[in-house]
Amino acid sequence: MLLACNLITTHAAVLLGDWSPTTRQSLRNSHGEDEAVEVQTAVIEIPGYGGSATIRNVFRPTTGALWLGFDSPSYCLLETQIVAARTLGSQLLFSVSTNIAKNEEEVSRTSAEFIKSLTSIVADVTQDDLAINLSDIFGLRTIVRHSSSPAAQMIVIRGIDWVDGGIGILLTSAFEDAILLTFDPKLKPWKARFNKVEMLVVVAPMISTKASTSTDWGFPQARLVVGKAAKLAARTRVTNKPILTDCNGTEIQFLTCLCEDGRVWIGPSGTDFIYNDSHVLGFFLNHAQPKRLEVFQSSIRLPLDKNCYQAFQDWRDGAVSRISAGVYEGQRVITELDSLPCID
Repeated sequence: MLLACNLITTHAAVLLGDWSPTTRQSLRNSHGEDEAVEVQTAVIEIPGYGGSATIRNVFRPTTGALWLGFDSPSYCLLETQIVAARTLGSQLLFSVSTNIAKNEEEVSRTSAEFIKSLTSIVADVTQDDLAINLSDIFGLRTIVRHSSSPAAQMIVIRGIDWVDGGIGILLTSAFEDAILLTFDPKLKPWKARFNKVEMLVVVAPMISTKASTSTDWGFPQARLVVGKAAKLAARTRVTNKPILTDCNGTEIQFLTCLCEDGRVWIGPSGTDFIYNDSHVLGFFLNHAQPKRLEVFQSSIRLPLDKNCYQAFQDWRDGAVSRISAGVYEGQRVITELDSLPCID
């Protein structure tokens, strides 16, 4: 019997028509100055496949940076390079220019080579993209509310510009929430605003096909920390694995708490919080024998600037190391429940 096989050949993309005439567009650089870039767009298709897609080249004459890719909604000048920003579901993706051109001829040649390298018209995440999942910053429930629809994760970019020495990106969620993320010149987020609540960003792993996305901590959960006269918006994260085993062999999960004013706290999962003038205090009902009510005073204040990210990482790593070694500062037993008068 004769078997026939259909071999699927991957075709390279081809240009439909010509590149558009070059237009000049003004983008602000990191010095707050307007700088002109040269922009062209084109439409491509892949023979044998349906559909088409728009691609774009952006040339920065002052540095020779040339950005090539599928059309993105927002662009910004980053040091000597060009960065494009787009969204994919709840992910915010950055694509940084890697090509250099000296003149229009090199721009044309590099653009033609780029088209030949394309084997898909879908703007998927590539190995050169850097991405941040907004669920890692605000929490999954904050982004999608209680909806299971994929459309609930859709984030749209409304604008991008330099703000306070960093890149500010304004976004809108599927529920019309106003989101502002501020990145430093290395594209590391350090500040966020969700509607009217401003928060430091101290955990936001960059998603890349080149790097692992696994983490020891879960998604943040929104909650309030009560004070004497007000409430602070906060986010807690629970460890994905226990970091301490008590004397009875029970594994204990810990969590971190980050308040909107920069206070951070670490202690056992299941703790209730209050704050005073200087600290966040955690009250924990420990059911190990003898049963007892404990207080954990383990908070510090982070700097309210770009140094908050590293300060938090250093503090948390040190705290986890000490907890794993059985040393925990700020822990105090308020009372052993068995010693209280028996109440019927």
